[in-house]
Amino acid sequence: MFLPTSKKDMNKRGWKQLDIILITGDAYVDHPSFGTSLIGRYLESLNYKVGIIAQPKIENSYSDFKKLGEPKLFWGISSGNLDSIVANYTARRKVRNDDAYSNNGRAFYEDKNGKKHRYRPDRAVMKYSQIIKKEFDNPKIVLGGIEASLRRFSHYDYYQNKIRHSILMDTKADILVYGMGEKAIEEISYRVKNKKSLKGINGTVIMENNIEFLNNYVKLPNNKKIKKHKKSLINRFNILIENNHYKNGKTLVEGDGPWYIIQYPPQKPLSTEEMDNLYNLPFERAIHPKYDRIPAFDMIKNSITSHRGCFGGCNFCSIGIHQGKHISSRSEESIINEVKKIKEKKYFKGHITDIGGPSADMYNSYCSEDEECSRKSCIYPKKCKFLVTNEKEYINLLERVNKIVNRVSIGSGLRLDMSMKYPSIVKKVIEKFTSGYLNIAPEHISKNVLKYMGKFKKGVFENFVRMSKYILKNCSTVMKPYFIVGHPGENFKDTKDLKSFIRKNNIKVDSVQEFVPTPMTYSTALYYANKDNNEINVYKPSEKKKAKNEVINL
Repeated sequence: MFLPTSKKDMNKRGWKQLDIILITGDAYVDHPSFGTSLIGRYLESLNYKVGIIAQPKIENSYSDFKKLGEPKLFWGISSGNLDSIVANYTARRKVRNDDAYSNNGRAFYEDKNGKKHRYRPDRAVMKYSQIIKKEFDNPKIVLGGIEASLRRFSHYDYYQNKIRHSILMDTKADILVYGMGEKAIEEISYRVKNKKSLKGINGTVIMENNIEFLNNYVKLPNNKKIKKHKKSLINRFNILIENNHYKNGKTLVEGDGPWYIIQYPPQKPLSTEEMDNLYNLPFERAIHPKYDRIPAFDMIKNSITSHRGCFGGCNFCSIGIHQGKHISSRSEESIINEVKKIKEKKYFKGHITDIGGPSADMYNSYCSEDEECSRKSCIYPKKCKFLVTNEKEYINLLERVNKIVNRVSIGSGLRLDMSMKYPSIVKKVIEKFTSGYLNIAPEHISKNVLKYMGKFKKGVFENFVRMSKYILKNCSTVMKPYFIVGHPGENFKDTKDLKSFIRKNNIKVDSVQEFVPTPMTYSTALYYANKDNNEINVYKPSEKKKAKNEVINL
């Protein structure tokens, strides 16, 4: 059964009132790749009565917000798997008309008067919270998901081109969960149920008007300073990274007028056993019957999450600051069991399209010392001596799965600088474990741009191209690289050099992303600090378009 989405569903279970109601900006897909469903199933496993309101309409009567009644404990609010501003607008601040997480991939629906409305409103977390506060008396509100996590402190908002307050200031919610939230939401649920204070929960952020109760904390640049001194956003990011490890992270405090935003240290990542239990929950692995088609589900319905976390630490990426760099991996048996469940689905045609995570070949990687660590990346500028990777173990896993189904491939791609050390594994992946495309993310070839991206050194991608040319020539697989243009530090010479390299090596260009300054990344801090001066080249939106056209118009 799906989690309840209506009173009728509640009646089928014999429930008169829910303990927790989760609101999401995504359509309801009961699959572990959808954060709201993952948290909902986890809370259900803890014997809480949980319901989901997916993409509630925010105009007129707000009837969608009332259809499940009022929860005993709290409302859990998320924008869904995407930040709503990133989902709704392009890198040039143009409106997107598609949304892969909405019915039939459409971003808009029409009301009875023919007026268009978004399925996922701008600043969804804030809009949903405001409506709940308006329609219910003293509601308890818990924020979570990517939008809340990356906007938990003062942040640069690219769409409005200004520094915005913490999302807690905008919503006046009771507490915010950042990162991967299972342990934090379990503790919050327990404390709300038992009428205990929400202070001091790792993996959460609260807002208070005094900090006298805190003992050991680090002060961040306040909101006023960030607005006045742009480089303080860079300094703030460095402090966040230094305290992003569950062992040595300290409580962080940001002042904003009369308020203090207080972030407690990160939660300890899930163990293999905990990951196995989480992904073994009774997901339907299907879209809710009220929808026709959800494109995002089509992309991942035959894929499996093998791990979470990323030790790459790329400056433009939010995974490290959200999921953390610790790799939490599932056991092989857990993954094999999920493969068998997928085989039973009518939509399965014999092809597992991915077994991976942020980077597929990070599966079962770990730190041999598990020390208190403040490094942003375990592999840049050079690999940490304590990092242990298990590429061979990952290939063995793929081999096991391949004996159960007709075909298995890697959709989440390989980390170039890691895979270069194992040519035999790259050969096997290309020949056996791709779906016709070899997904890699070199991002760029310019030494200067790669430095500002925090990627591997110049020459790694070039060497990979030379190494894989012969293998690709003798099979049907095509290299599919992913490039970013308009990143801070790039100039038109860099773009033209990239274009020349692509043309010279006859590389098929399919994925070119214009850099988008998303909240809380180091690249965004660089963009904000330098967009009005010449210390680091920063493209304007129109210049990014020109740079992108240089690459794709080959």
